Amino acid sequence: MTIPTEPIGSIPRPAELIEGMQQLGAGRISQDQMRALYDRAIRDTIRRFEETGSPIITDGEQTKPSFATYPIHGLETLAPGGVTIPFADGHTRQLPKLAAGPFQYRTYAVTYLEEAKKRNPRTARALFDFIQETLLLRNLQHFHVEDRRQVIDFVMELQQLTGPVMAKAVEDTAFYVYNRLTSLNEVGGDPEQFGLPLESFHRQNVTRQRHWPHSMLTTSTHDTKRSEDVRARINVLSEIPPEWGTALERW
Repeated sequence: MTIPTEPIGSIPRPAELIEGMQQLGAGRISQDQMRALYDRAIRDTIRRFEETGSPIITDGEQTKPSFATYPIHGLETLAPGGVTIPFADGHTRQLPKLAAGPFQYRTYAVTYLEEAKKRNPRTARALFDFIQETLLLRNLQHFHVEDRRQVIDFVMELQQLTGPVMAKAVEDTAFYVYNRLTSLNEVGGDPEQFGLPLESFHRQNVTRQRHWPHSMLTTSTHDTKRSEDVRARINVLSEIPPEWGTALERW
């Protein structure tokens, strides 16, 4: 069974989105305006993926902030004027600052379900409303008294489960169930693909050059489970099993 994975992670953001992120950081546009820019960028990314004939369509991580701002991304209590970070190439990035606090756990059911309503106009809104009221425990009194503990437990377990499922279901879980050759268990890889012809390699590079000439082309990132040299060694060992077996016995 082929496990679909992302053929590419982040791709370059449209100029409009980059400008919008800067305007948001300076406090010149609202979160609603920023969400509209994100939506247009995602639609553009999906369209470009479809044009390539890729079997896997992703959002290109257009809405992902920088690693420096991951913990506070999306907060409504941010203000411009935070610390400025200089980079070696001469450009700088100013981070937002927290205008109010403290940090606390938040439930995002409302935000996500409102988005789900927009994307599923043919599904009865009452269904989404029921899910929302249940996840926020607003309709707890409508359940039988003897069932309320189970409802609370369900909501807590769902909150604990959805994060890991969203972030790690394929890369760190499904991949490692199938470990015939661990050097293939990588982000953007396919455990069933043991290599590709030289012509296919060049054809993929031409496609990337045509559609995403400024995207990152690398063999190792922050998501990589094993570095290039480790994967290369595993690949070589897989081609000389007798020698590898002899070495293991000797050791």
